[in-house]
Amino acid sequence: GPYLVMWEGAYHEKFNLPIPWSIASVIFKRSQETPEHLPPGGDPELLREMKLWEVNCGRCHSINKVGGTLGPELNVPRNVTEYWSNDHLEQLLADPGDLRWGTKMPAFDWMPTADRSLIIRYMQRMIERKVCDSREACAQPGVAR
Repeated sequence: GPYLVMWEGAYHEKFNLPIPWSIASVIFKRSQETPEHLPPGGDPELLREMKLWEVNCGRCHSINKVGGTLGPELNVPRNVTEYWSNDHLEQLLADPGDLRWGTKMPAFDWMPTADRSLIIRYMQRMIERKVCDSREACAQPGVAR
């Protein structure tokens, strides 16, 4: 998840009752249409950081308004690493419930500490790649998503 099931075509309550086992097709689409979250350069370590973030965080969170919408945007207008310490971010990734009561974010305590650190490092690198730097700039027409 998250996923969306859509009913297409004409629907008449009396004759076309929705039957969940009559799904005719499933179409998968990537949420990232453009690479705003991809820093320039082909550094293998950077690409590894980005992939870790994309697979583990990008389904719920976005960077530069690209990615999931369940969790908050992590880069604009302020990058999360600008106001949370690395220790707090590490703790949040390991067990979000320690810092946020009722959070929907899953714990990543199964992930090696080194990988969680790479995710944090990726987010720090994205500070230099913001698409907008204020709430007003992010809301202006013409600014990337």
